[in-house]
This record gives sequence, C-alpha cells and structure tokens, in this order.
Amino acid sequence: MGWVSGAPGESTSAATLFQSRPLVPWIVAGLASVGSLLGMVLSPDGISQTMALYNRGLGAFAHTVLAAVIWRVLLAREELKLLLWLQEGEAAVGRAMLGEQSIDSVARNGLQALRESPEVFASRLKADLAHWGPIVKATGFTPED
Repeated sequence: MGWVSGAPGESTSAATLFQSRPLVPWIVAGLASVGSLLGMVLSPDGISQTMALYNRGLGAFAHTVLAAVIWRVLLAREELKLLLWLQEGEAAVGRAMLGEQSIDSVARNGLQALRESPEVFASRLKADLAHWGPIVKATGFTPED
C-alpha cells in the first residue's frame, strides 16, 4: 500500500479521535488519500500502474472507513456529554428540592423522594426521546423558534 497509506497514514487518521470536531477525520482521510495518489504519480516506475492504483485505492478505502468510524465515535461522545449534563442537572434539581432534609426525614413525613439511578434515568430518557422525537419533528419545531 505504500508508506503514506500504510501505518503512518492510518495513525494520522486515528489521531483525529483525540480531538472534538467531527469533520476533521474526513478532511484527514481526504488528504491522506490525495497524498497516496500523488505519491503513486510522483514515484518512480516499479510495479504496474494498475497494481499501484489498486493498492492506493485500498489505502483510500481504509482511510474512508476509519474516518467513518472515528466520525461516529465523535458524534456519540457529544451525545454522551449531553446525557451526562442532563443527568447532572437532574441530580442538582433533586438535591435542591430535597433541601436540608434527609431522605429519611422526607419519608417520615409521608413523602417519597423520587430519585433514580443513572441507568434508569438514561433508559427513561431514551424512551422519551423515541416517543416524543418523531412528534416534535413532525411539528417542524426547531430550537431557534
């Protein structure tokens, strides 16, 4: 596959995982693919052009697949940050509503503190998104409205 599209090229693409902008893996994959093809054109004759083009095409495909995987990981990371923010907010509201009272003192007064584990909250949030998401999308509402 050549030096550009081999381990150094894939390592450069993989390094985009350590930043936060989802477009960067695609840019790096495109540049690595162009560099690989440019290397084929500028390198001295060795193997047949067909085999060289095939090898460089495989490298470009590998860069594209890696970019797609990293892009999805970066998007999932952002989704998890949002879920964590919501969960921390819910915990803060719960603490604020509880006030100075302990859960035991609230229970003695005949009330029940409604707190749920992070796993239960995440599953409830996913169910709510699945239920209300299509409805909100059908209305055409956007956060800018």
